[in-house]
Formats: sequence, structure tokens, C-alpha cells
Amino acid sequence: MLDYHIHTRLCNHADGTMHDYVRRAVSIGLQEICFLDHLTLADRGKNSSMALNEVGLYFQAAQNLKQAYSDRIAVKVGLETDFDRHHADRYREITQTFAFDVIGSSIHALGVVDVVSGNTDWACGRLDCDIIYKEYLARLLEMLEQDYFDVICHIDLVKKFGHLPQTSYRLQIEKIVEKIKQKNIVVEVNTSGFTHTAGEPYPGRELLEMLVDAGVGLTMGSDAHRPEEMGRYFNRTADLLQHLGVNELVAFSRRSRYTVPLT
Repeated sequence: MLDYHIHTRLCNHADGTMHDYVRRAVSIGLQEICFLDHLTLADRGKNSSMALNEVGLYFQAAQNLKQAYSDRIAVKVGLETDFDRHHADRYREITQTFAFDVIGSSIHALGVVDVVSGNTDWACGRLDCDIIYKEYLARLLEMLEQDYFDVICHIDLVKKFGHLPQTSYRLQIEKIVEKIKQKNIVVEVNTSGFTHTAGEPYPGRELLEMLVDAGVGLTMGSDAHRPEEMGRYFNRTADLLQHLGVNELVAFSRRSRYTVPLT
């Protein structure tokens, strides 16, 4: 089993050393992990991201761990880039500067609307769900026009606080799935959703079925911000994936993909 979404202290909201994460991964029997820490270039969200001048140090620290633990576990390293069309070229430049294994892309905010943090207007249910979902899906399509990332992280994170739209966005979602398949992008099955009000992984079952039916590649991530969170709800999620006919996950090495058995 692999865990392809692990954070570090560099994001300013995670605990434990990188060594702690690797040791924990070995102890719970993971065969492969990937550090995928935040890189946010927009002013909003920078306090929850590593700084630009820390990217090289982060990359090198992961390389040291990769060598130190090569006989026990495969250690990979990448970035979770926070999509912002104004910084797309800079993300592309950064991701090409280092030999990262995988680059993820995600959406945490819609302009001034934060869709991930607690005690916000969105979290407290003070915003129109239909407007927010429409904008979120439009932002996903816009993100899919870029070519610097390999994986979409927590694709339907907008549902985190349990707020759901009255309108059906099935047609828009089908268009997104079609675009993902066309561009050969991998979608992460992020198990942190089980700890949120959403109560299910990202993506949820309906969207997951659409992705599986379209033949989209999937990988798995716990979104761990503490060592003990690694691999959380993996057995439960693996059972769901197997029920849908998924028997393998996508892994990466220096941006080249390959598959590994689901369990």
C-alpha cells in the first residue's frame, strides 16, 4: 500500500519530523510514501505553505531519507501546489527545477472565499451553496487547462463542511471527468474526508464511480499532518475501491507513472 499525501512542518500546520513520518510508515507496513507538502504562491494562504526559499531544502531532505530508508520503504517527494492562474507559469518553472516524483494541484480558495478553513463564512453555512459549487467546478476546469501537475488532490474538497447544493451539476462534473481522462491526469483518493463533516473520502462514491467508469487512474493519500494520521481509513477505502473494480493504484518516480497493487 502507498500513501501519496504527507505534509511536513514546513507548511506551518503539521507536526513531527520527516524522519518521524518515514518511521511510522515503516511500522504500519506501507511500501511507498510521498511527501506532498504545500506550496502556495498567492498571498492568501502563504502562512499555510512552505516558503519559496525552503523548496530546495525540503527536496534535499527527502532525498536523504530516500537513501537512508531505501532497504525498507520507497520514499518519494513532490509538491501540493495551490492553483492560481496568475502563478501558473511560476509553478511550472519551480516544478521543473527539481527532480520531483509527482506534482499535485488543489483548490483551497475561490478568490476571498476559503473553502477549507473552519470558522469562515463557508464553514459556518453563510454562503449560497449553488454559487460556491458552480464557482468551484469552474475553477477545476480552469485548473485542468494547465500542464504542470500530475495529480488532482482532494478533488471535491468543497463538500468538507457538509454543505451541498440544491442544483445538480452532473453535466459540469461529467465534463470535468472527460477532461481528466483526456489529459491523463491521476485523481487522488484522499481519506481525510472521513475525519470531516463530509464523512467520506474525496472524491465521494458517486464521483469515484464516474472516474472509475472513465478509466481514470487513481492514487491514495491520507493528507497526514501528523505521523499517526498516515494510512488512516485505508482498509475501508480499499474495500470501496475493490467493490468498484479497482485493483491497482498509480505511483510515480520522477514524474513517470507506474502501477502498484491496491493491497
